[in-house]
Amino acid sequence: MSAEEIDDPIEFLATLGGLQDAGIDSVTLDMAEQVLYLFIDDLHANLEGRPDYPGERPCALVFLNVSGCRMDVDASDGLRISDLRVNETAVGYALEVDLNIGGVAGRGRNITASFAAMEIEDVED
Repeated sequence: MSAEEIDDPIEFLATLGGLQDAGIDSVTLDMAEQVLYLFIDDLHANLEGRPDYPGERPCALVFLNVSGCRMDVDASDGLRISDLRVNETAVGYALEVDLNIGGVAGRGRNITASFAAMEIEDVED
């Protein structure tokens, strides 16, 4: 996998519709390296069925220099993103991922973290 640096995570994710309806294949937190990986089944899932759908793009969203990571999930029924937001903070960015678990959204099911930089890596099927 080759990584591409995302200069403006806020704008990048906003253009992707907050990754609504994208499935999360796995979440990996490397505490020693302070890296959070979100493996997404299709970066363009929110466009599926539309004429401007560019095709499936499985990838890993890589958040660097992560701190304060919190995950409130039960992955037994599968994870889908309801909304993914990034906000600028005084020291970097804040990540908020609202999840739809087994077809049920809300109720505090989310992933949150602070991070300094973001990359994207394409994943082979």
